[in-house]
Amino acid sequence: MEAIRRNSKQVGQNIADFTNGRDEMNLVEFPLALLSERAPPGLLTLEVSDEIEEKGIALRRQVTVAATEKYGLPTAKDEDVLMGMLQLAKLQNEFTSPLVYFTRLQLIKLLGWDNTRWSYERIGLALERWRSVTITYRKAWRDNKDREWTDRTGFGLIDSYSLKDSRRLGRAGGEGTEPPTESLSWFRWNGFLFDSFRSGYLKKLDYKVYRELEQQAAKRLYRYLDKHFFEPHKLRLEFDLQALAFEHLGMSRNYDNTQIRRALQPAVEELEGIGFIEAVPAEKRYKKLGRGRWTVTFSKRPAARGDRRAAVPASRRGVVELPRVGQRKDRREDAERRRIETFLAAQTEERRAEIEGEALACAAPFLRQNYESRKGEGGPLFEECRRLIIHQHVARLIAESQ
Repeated sequence: MEAIRRNSKQVGQNIADFTNGRDEMNLVEFPLALLSERAPPGLLTLEVSDEIEEKGIALRRQVTVAATEKYGLPTAKDEDVLMGMLQLAKLQNEFTSPLVYFTRLQLIKLLGWDNTRWSYERIGLALERWRSVTITYRKAWRDNKDREWTDRTGFGLIDSYSLKDSRRLGRAGGEGTEPPTESLSWFRWNGFLFDSFRSGYLKKLDYKVYRELEQQAAKRLYRYLDKHFFEPHKLRLEFDLQALAFEHLGMSRNYDNTQIRRALQPAVEELEGIGFIEAVPAEKRYKKLGRGRWTVTFSKRPAARGDRRAAVPASRRGVVELPRVGQRKDRREDAERRRIETFLAAQTEERRAEIEGEALACAAPFLRQNYESRKGEGGPLFEECRRLIIHQHVARLIAESQ
C-alpha cells in the first residue's frame, strides 16, 4: 500500500469533533495500563491472562507488562494518550507508515485536555512509558494474517519518538504555511504493532463517545464490548465476572465479587446513560452460578424502531448517539458521585464503617442532628442524609490525597 501523508494543517482541520476513530483489536483485548493514575508503591509488573477455546482446544492467553523503575507502569492517562496516538495515525497517514508526525497541541486537542504546560509534559511522560515498557504476549497476540493466537515478546508499543516545541512553528513561515518536517514532533510504532495495522486488525471506534466518557473503567468496557458485539448476530454478551474485571478491565485482584459489582456498576450506568447498552436491574445483569462464581451480561441497545440504520452501530456509522433529554442530569455531579462510589467500593467493609464514623464526626451540625433523629426509624430521608454525610467526607479524602 502506498504511504499516505496529510500535512499538519489538514490534520489540524479534522481534529475538531473527530469521531471516525480507530482501535487496534489486540490493544482492546487485554489492558496494558493501570486503571488508576497512581501505581501502588513498588508495582512494576502488570500480568493478565485468561483461557479460551480455539478450534476445540483450550488455550491459555497471557500478557505481561514490565516497567522500568524510573518511569513506572502506564496509567489511565497514558492509555488515553495511546488512544490519541492511534487517532493521529488515522488522521495523518491512515496507518500506512510507522512514522507519525504531529504537534503536541494537536494531540492535546484530540485528548480534550487544557493547553497547559502540564499537558505538554504529561504527553512526554506517556510516550516514554510506552517506549520503555517491555510487553510480552504468550498465545495472546492475534496474527490477523495467519488467523491464530501467537507470541510477541520483548517490545514496547513505540520504538522511538522526538518532541519539538510547537511554538517554533509560528516562526517557520507565514500564516497558514505548512511547517517543515524537521520542526514537527514524531513517534514510530513498533514493528509488531504496525504489522497488525497493515493486516487490517483495526476496528472503527466512535472516538468522541470514548473521549467523553468520564471513567476509565467505562472507557475500557466500551472498547471491549464494542469489539465483541457484532450486529446483527451477536447483541448479547455474557462474561465470567472476575475474568472480565481482572483480566480485561484491569481491576484490583483484591476485590471480592461484591466489590467488583460495586466498582463496575458506575461504568455500566455510564454506558447505559449514553444508550450504548440496555439498562437492566442489577439482579438481571449479574447472575450467581455457584459459590464465588458470578456472570455479568450486556445487551446492545438497538436503535429506535423505524430507523433503517438500526443494524449498523453508531461507532461504525461515524456518528455520536447522544443521550435523550433526561438521561443525564448533570455530568459533573454524576462524575463526582461515581468517583466517590468507586472509592467506597474499593474499601473493605471495616474501612467503610470507619469512614462513616469519621464522616459523622465532622459533619455539619444540622446534618448530624438529622442523622441522629432519623437513625432509629431509617427510611429514605435517613438514607439520603447518611449518603450526603459520607459523600462529603469521601470527597474531602479524595481531594487531600491528590
